[in-house]
Amino acid sequence: MKILIIILLLLIPIQLCAIPVSGLSFWLKADSISATNGQAISQWNDSSANAFHVTQSNTSQRPVYVTNAVNGLPVVRFDGDDILTRTGVLGSSLTGSNQATIFIIQRQNGSDARTTTFAWGRHISVSDDQRLLFHLTYDDIVAFQHGNPNPVASGGKGEGIGVIQPANWDNVYHMAEGYRNGSTSYIKVDNNTLISTNSFPGSLDTSIIAPIYVGGDNFGNVFTGEIAEIVIYNRALSSAEELQVADYLSVKYFNTAIIPEPSTICACLTALCLLAMGCKAKSIL
Repeated sequence: MKILIIILLLLIPIQLCAIPVSGLSFWLKADSISATNGQAISQWNDSSANAFHVTQSNTSQRPVYVTNAVNGLPVVRFDGDDILTRTGVLGSSLTGSNQATIFIIQRQNGSDARTTTFAWGRHISVSDDQRLLFHLTYDDIVAFQHGNPNPVASGGKGEGIGVIQPANWDNVYHMAEGYRNGSTSYIKVDNNTLISTNSFPGSLDTSIIAPIYVGGDNFGNVFTGEIAEIVIYNRALSSAEELQVADYLSVKYFNTAIIPEPSTICACLTALCLLAMGCKAKSIL
C-alpha cells in the first residue's frame, strides 16, 4: 500500500505539469536541441507527433544555439538573416480553418522594426493570400493573422488582429499568445490580454500546402532576437487548457506560476505523505 501511494505521489507532479497533447501540431523547444554554445543550427526538430522539423541548408542563414540564456535554459538566436523552413505542410495538419492557439517564448532585438517569428502560408495575389502568422512585432505592432489579412479581399476587414507592443517589449523575454475560436480572437503577452475581438472574419483555407517559416516569412520580414519555445495547436484550447500551457511556460522560463496550487491538492498530498510514512493524519492544515 505504501509503495502504491509513493508511486502516486511521484506521478501527480508529472500530470500537473504536462501540456495538452490533443491538437498539438507544432512544438519547438530549444532545450530539446543537442548542441554546444555558439553552434549553428541546421535543423530544429518538432517535438509534436507531426515531426515538422525545420531546417536550413545554407550555412550563412543558420541561427545559433545559445546556452544559459533565459532562466538557465537555452535559446536559438536569429541575426536578421537566419531562417528555418519546412516545405510541403498541409494546412489542416497545422491549424483549423477558424481555430488556432499559438504560444511563443522569445526576445526581440529592439533595433529590428519588422519581424515575423512564425509563419505558414502562401501569397499568390491579394485575393489568394492565406496565412497563419505571428508578427512579434511589425512596426511596433503585435499582430496575429489567421486567413487573408488584406481588407480588400476579406470584406473590408483583414483576417487578423493587432495592438501596439507593451512598453517593456524590446530586448526582454516575453510569452506571447495568439488565439482564435471562430469569430473570437485575442492576443496575450505575459498572460495579459492586449486586444480581443468577437468579430474576427472569414476562415483560413487549410486545404492548401505551404511552407513553415521560423524566424521570418515569405514576404521578406525577418527576425532578430532569440526564440526559446513555440507551441501550436490546431484548435482553440479551453480556458483550463490555455492556463495549463501558459503555466508550464511561465514556470519554465520565468519561475512564475499562473495556476496557484489549490489548498485541497496540498491537503491531499500531505495526507498521502503521512499515510506513506505510517502517521495518523489528525491535522493536516
